[in-house]
Amino acid sequence: MRVVRGDGTRMTKVYWWRPEPDYNGLGALHLRGPATRNFGDQLNEFVMTQMGLDYEWANPSAAELVMCGSILEHLPDYWAGTVCGSGKLHESSRVRLTDARVLALRGKLTLAGAVLPPGCKPVLGDIGLLVPEWVRQPGCSYPLGVLPHHGDTDLARKYSYGRIIDPTWPVHKVIEEIGRCRRIVTSSLHGAVVADAYQIPRQLELPPDPRGKEGGDFKFRDYATLYDGNPHFGEVWTAPRKRVEEIRRDLLEALRTAVGIDLGQDRRDPQVSLLVPFRDDGEHRSRVWKWLRQRWRIAYPDAEIVMGRDASPIFCKAAAVNDAASRARGRTLVILDADTWLPPATVSGCADRIDAARTARRRAWFMPYDRIHRLSHETTLGLLDAEAGVEMPLPPPRDWCEEIGEGSSSMAHSFGALAQIMPREAFLSAQGMDERFSEGWGGEDGSFLRALDTVWKQHEVVSGDAVHLWHATRGNDWRDRKWAGQTRPNANSRLSHRYTQAASDPGAMRGLCDEHPLEWA
Repeated sequence: MRVVRGDGTRMTKVYWWRPEPDYNGLGALHLRGPATRNFGDQLNEFVMTQMGLDYEWANPSAAELVMCGSILEHLPDYWAGTVCGSGKLHESSRVRLTDARVLALRGKLTLAGAVLPPGCKPVLGDIGLLVPEWVRQPGCSYPLGVLPHHGDTDLARKYSYGRIIDPTWPVHKVIEEIGRCRRIVTSSLHGAVVADAYQIPRQLELPPDPRGKEGGDFKFRDYATLYDGNPHFGEVWTAPRKRVEEIRRDLLEALRTAVGIDLGQDRRDPQVSLLVPFRDDGEHRSRVWKWLRQRWRIAYPDAEIVMGRDASPIFCKAAAVNDAASRARGRTLVILDADTWLPPATVSGCADRIDAARTARRRAWFMPYDRIHRLSHETTLGLLDAEAGVEMPLPPPRDWCEEIGEGSSSMAHSFGALAQIMPREAFLSAQGMDERFSEGWGGEDGSFLRALDTVWKQHEVVSGDAVHLWHATRGNDWRDRKWAGQTRPNANSRLSHRYTQAASDPGAMRGLCDEHPLEWA
């Protein structure tokens, strides 16, 4: 189902609805200015990214896969792609899918209006219900969240006292904001779907549809057939947990089949999981990680890549790492910054040594470099414009790199920066990273290094290179660096100092680690 490009990467052609360039989002609300996409459509990109696949948008006739959205009427007759969770837009329409591979449809009403291949029995459900597979629900911050349909300018005014969630924000932000609400009022179908996925009580309001272009209430009634058939307009309702879990289990298997993952292979644990803490800024950092993710997939296809997220107002790297670890299946865990490249041979060599140490009942873990090369802005942009499989010489030429001080280029490994490689049991022995490093930038890497050195074993430094791609930073160095939303530098210094003091005392370090137990371990 995937197209193989000249560089060996496989691109899945996916269709989802995209508005015209002059689309105005929420119009008079001016929440984020002009929009080009809305939440339900962005879920397609989100799912493909979380499944670790490379994709590109394609028009309906060229597409190989459709998932989220009321888009089945857009497909041409005799379309031969894969349907996984899509629905119809209009109740009276009839869609011909006799040549398609139909793995999942949104609801019973769509099923009734579709002509399927003989013997086809698709599962029923909306792919948005799978969001908790990848995004851990954050703590509750808002009593009420208000998520309007992209064409609804009334809902936010009616419930102006709630937390207004703009469906044109980046998809991960919309998901996280929904998860932080105690109750949701929404005129967006996928606002209700994600609320159901997180077991959040929701009140569904029918959006304005004066011209009937949105199919009236059909898609809401179609989705409601997964439960009791009642969309529960205007009333607070919570989806039954057991039923949601059943749907999610069937949908996940259908999705894995749809994107070409062999379930037998998928269930075998990989040797290595790359844990990448990441918050999508929609700009340069996101572009850097997208390029590096593809490079990892080309150069190290056997490694599992798990993106970790955190929904806190100020990004907490420790929480994002723990989130990724909770979903990782590898024996060896690599905590890897989203702007860092290491030779895959270095990673696999460390993993082999960890396996050998485990067999010999010894302990081991590694800082996988002793030389760091910080690429310049110009070099980084040049790489991002090239294919991800382009050769990167190590060490990179001198003129590729920034002019920085001698110490900063060679000592980062002493502070646990960029990458750490350890067995899963070592990560668990320290109770993961300390999520109390939540005040902003800094402290968590070095503290975790000290924790592992004390409760597991002193780390070994591997002689080798690490490459750091350029991105804009806040502040000049560690003394004044801050993340977005952080009010003061070195906000985590007090907690970091506790780890420094405990580094020479295994009992004290064990007590410090036990202060932040992993909920999922």
